[in-house]
Amino acid sequence: MAEPIELPEKLSRRCEAAVWLLRIGFTLVPIAIGLWAWSEMGWLYGLLAWLMAIFVGMIVLSKLKLAHIPFSQHELSHSTYTILKWFVIKNICR
Repeated sequence: MAEPIELPEKLSRRCEAAVWLLRIGFTLVPIAIGLWAWSEMGWLYGLLAWLMAIFVGMIVLSKLKLAHIPFSQHELSHSTYTILKWFVIKNICR
């Protein structure tokens, strides 16, 4: 029989704000890197820098998923918000 799915606990406002700030960071940092590279070196380098930043963010999220989501749930699909919520629960808001 399969193990039951462990649900993340309810977060306080401060912890919820931390999750949203991290989520915004994972969204806006690649855009900012791409725009900076575009303004300094041209549109092709901006596009390539943006793609590289997206891939780096995906790798970081993958590592966070493996480190902080319970082992029985690794095969399930998780959104960025859910991965960051588990990270905040286990590291910031104990």
